[in-house]
Amino acid sequence: MKRILFFPGFLEDGRTFEPLMPFFQGKYLIEMVHYRSLLDDIETNKPHITDFAQDIVVEHRITTEDILIGHSFGGWVIAHIQSKMAIKGILLSSFTQNDKVIGGKLGFTKLGHWIIRKGIFKSWLFHFLGNLRYRNSKAKPAVEHCFEIATKWADIYHLKVIQLIGNQPDAKPILPPLRIHNNTDEVIRPPKENYISLGGHHFVHYIHAAETVAYILDFIEKEG
Repeated sequence: MKRILFFPGFLEDGRTFEPLMPFFQGKYLIEMVHYRSLLDDIETNKPHITDFAQDIVVEHRITTEDILIGHSFGGWVIAHIQSKMAIKGILLSSFTQNDKVIGGKLGFTKLGHWIIRKGIFKSWLFHFLGNLRYRNSKAKPAVEHCFEIATKWADIYHLKVIQLIGNQPDAKPILPPLRIHNNTDEVIRPPKENYISLGGHHFVHYIHAAETVAYILDFIEKEG
């Protein structure tokens, strides 16, 4: 039985993939990737995504037989795993260039320190605007859980992830063969490369689960 590893985005955990799970359970071995323990092991100001990606490969014993599915930051990690080994990577509302992240052109180091110093992720305004944006969305439960994680995580974890996105990679990421995105994503700008467009927002896979899974299963079948 093939294994699928799910890579959540920043401030996310496995709940962001909940609508997809019923389509895969019983057919694939499911494994969720967690970042906290690995973030503990890297130095502040020095994290590089290529090293971080390699640490995940070792921890989860990833092989070329595995299928990797990542949302947002999770896809950024997968793209860098793919630069080291020929895995089957699938990116959902993600990026392979860090300047595609909204606000990234301001400079991640300065932006990250400012966000942490001001307590943006834990502020009532951040939560209020997020809830307002997703108030009528099917993805609201996932977004609300992101806010819970934002409040619980220590600031150092927020900073390290921002640095993993912003620090110049040691190697260029490999473009994944399957990308699903939304033209009006409010977090990640659409890629220049080919991608499948589904309506919605940054959690397009959450509100279009069946369509997302159909593309994924078709890809898996063609790739063998």
